[in-house]
Amino acid sequence: MHDDVRRDFPAAAARRPAPPALATSFTLNVGPPSQPDDGYLRLTWAIVMSTRFTHLFSGLDIDLQARPRCGEAMPSIMGYTEWVSCEAPMVSLGWDWQVDPGSGLPMLLAPGVRSNLMLVDERRSDLGPALTMQLLNERLNALDWQLTVAQAVGIAPPG
Repeated sequence: MHDDVRRDFPAAAARRPAPPALATSFTLNVGPPSQPDDGYLRLTWAIVMSTRFTHLFSGLDIDLQARPRCGEAMPSIMGYTEWVSCEAPMVSLGWDWQVDPGSGLPMLLAPGVRSNLMLVDERRSDLGPALTMQLLNERLNALDWQLTVAQAVGIAPPG
């Protein structure tokens, strides 16, 4: 029976109408063939430093086991935040924070920034996850995030 199907295939294909012609007025941008499909957006440090970010959301991490009883001090206030780029390509930066008792402002918690980025050098070679995270942690120094996050979660007065 399979032989009949195989013998009949060329004849059946010849009876089928030809597919419509494809439009050729579009451009398909794909990365270099060596670009891995691992979900990372690859950018240089210079591009990341020139990217404007905006606050997307922040929240408090509420550990019900660590709730103080009457008269006890709260051990710490911790939370998370997510920031995104204001223009394409869409870059996402997220990190955990803890309120510094001295300043009352959120401070970055280790290990640091989580992102969809992999930083690359001028030759487009990956810098690796560890160096990317280290540089993104430095990028936070140029981002005025502490007061924005504190206001978003209600632990700082507006303005």
